[in-house]
Amino acid sequence: MCYKCTLLHIAAHCNLENMVNALLAKGADVDAEDEDKKSPLYCAAESGNVNIVNTLLKNSSNANITNQVGATPLHCAAFFGYVDIVDALLKSGADVNANDEDGKTPLHYATESGHANVVKVLLKHGSNANAKSQGGATSLHYAALFGYVNIVNALLAKGAKVCVIDCGGKTPLYWAALCGDMDVIDALLAAGANINVTDFDGKTLLHWAAEGNDIEMAKMLLARGIDVNIVDNEHGGTALHWAAGSGHIGVLKILLAAKDMDIHVIDHYGNTPLYWAVLCGYTDVIDALLVEGANINVTDFDGRTLLHWAVEDNDINVVRVLLARDIDVKIVDNEHGGTALHWAARSGYLEVLKTLLTVKGVDVNIVDRYGGTALHLAASYDYVEIVKALLAAGADINIIDGRHGGAALHWAAGSDRSRVAKILLAIEGINVNVVDKYGDTALHRAAEHGNAELVKALLEKGAEVDAIGHDGTSLHYAVLYNCIDVIKVLLAAGADISLRNRGGQAPIGLSAGCIKQLLKDAVNELYRMRNQTIGSTGISFYEFLQADKVKLASYTYNDKLYEKLKEGRYKKAYPIYTSMIEDQYKIIERKHLEKKALKPLGCFGTFDEHRQVKETWEVLNEHVCESIITYLTNTDLENVINSQREKKISFLSRLSKWFG
Repeated sequence: MCYKCTLLHIAAHCNLENMVNALLAKGADVDAEDEDKKSPLYCAAESGNVNIVNTLLKNSSNANITNQVGATPLHCAAFFGYVDIVDALLKSGADVNANDEDGKTPLHYATESGHANVVKVLLKHGSNANAKSQGGATSLHYAALFGYVNIVNALLAKGAKVCVIDCGGKTPLYWAALCGDMDVIDALLAAGANINVTDFDGKTLLHWAAEGNDIEMAKMLLARGIDVNIVDNEHGGTALHWAAGSGHIGVLKILLAAKDMDIHVIDHYGNTPLYWAVLCGYTDVIDALLVEGANINVTDFDGRTLLHWAVEDNDINVVRVLLARDIDVKIVDNEHGGTALHWAARSGYLEVLKTLLTVKGVDVNIVDRYGGTALHLAASYDYVEIVKALLAAGADINIIDGRHGGAALHWAAGSDRSRVAKILLAIEGINVNVVDKYGDTALHRAAEHGNAELVKALLEKGAEVDAIGHDGTSLHYAVLYNCIDVIKVLLAAGADISLRNRGGQAPIGLSAGCIKQLLKDAVNELYRMRNQTIGSTGISFYEFLQADKVKLASYTYNDKLYEKLKEGRYKKAYPIYTSMIEDQYKIIERKHLEKKALKPLGCFGTFDEHRQVKETWEVLNEHVCESIITYLTNTDLENVINSQREKKISFLSRLSKWFG
């Protein structure tokens, strides 16, 4: 019992007839409400005591009083199947079509509970067989859902509409299909239900059976002649599409065996059921469809094959299934004209790409609509492993794309990173000065992207520092995009600051703010370096900076030059060019140390005084010693040189003691 109930509520609920009579005789409120707004009559109906119900009704209890959810005593009695109480309430004026707050009538309540006898009584007293709940469901919907075939027949006999739809667009037949009761389904079909009816999404019962992998329902619907090729509204897919996309191999095989099933039907986007299976990665479904004759080389509206989609999803298992079935790897999509290999390269899917490269007849150098190869695409994204795989398969680094006229090196130089570019630069015979359709080299691309590391690598490989592109030299580009580090590298490489672009501007004319000041400072440093010699050597800093490897080798024997540079005073005088001067100095420093360490009377300071001298070293020639020297660090070499000053013993003797 609830709180706030009266003694009359308690007596009615507990079937205490004498107490009910006594309380009524004492003037108890016959329609008092408890906390749930239930009256004593509702409590009596709930308890199933028809005598107390009749007593309360004789004492003028309101037969249509409602509780907090809008249900009357008749709703309650109908739900519990108390036929005698239902009959008593109806005779006392209870509203047979009263609605609770969900819009349900007593007939809904009786139907949900499966009380066929109550349903018949209510219908006899004029209950509306087509009354709808707030959700748009009639009693026939509920009878169909719960599989009450006797109630279905009773409702149909009283004029229940068999094709009525609820708020979701579903008929009683839909609800019956959810239950799977064949007797109910047959009863509805016999009454004129449309087996091909669709819900608001355009889905038939067969769609739902396919999506839910309900094999028995699918068999039943097919046996009763449902149209297998009806498509849903959103995707335009048939039941076969949905079975394929859901991976339900059991119901898919049932559908494939159906008469008139179109295995090649396409949805709104040009996709077949096989496409749906590929997109969702169901290899067993793919095999089943292919066995039944599905076209493996079918394309969608964008010209993409199943292989394109499998590659884009990076689904190696599906890719292998399709390749094993000899799908055409050369078909290109409409938008870019790219093969599946292009897609794999652009996406960076290494395993998929390697698998494609194993296919007989695959062309690693095939170009897309814009003349781009898979190598171009991989280079632009700096996919190192992809590039290595393509090169190993014979990718041509010199193919020029048809859109921009650039080689793979151009594409790599357009990346913010340098990994692929360095791989390409290491290939013998690569042309670093090839120009694209705009006249730009890879150096121009690297300069405008601010990639100082790559700019330096290109210059070391022989890139022309002053090559004129569509908008000037690489220095113009670096200045235009405020790439200070690149500017420094280019200036150190001797970039001509006086060259002008097609607009007649020198690099300094493009610069602004700090860039313009940087160029001015760089020019001043260059001027001073031309006029300042390194100590008393007679060699200017500018000459030293411009020296090639041969010239630097000659400087190795200039002790004065070496010692002066070792002081490092140039760092303060030439801050912009410091790193370039240091790079040159490091070369002669190494050579200088090696030369001194190999003096005929030189000797090693030992790292391990406890090692024994081995006679083997006594027979080593000078060439072997030179080779060994190359493995020593500069610090090691300095130790060797220092030891020469301390001890005048043979080079080989000391060498053997060190390495013994």
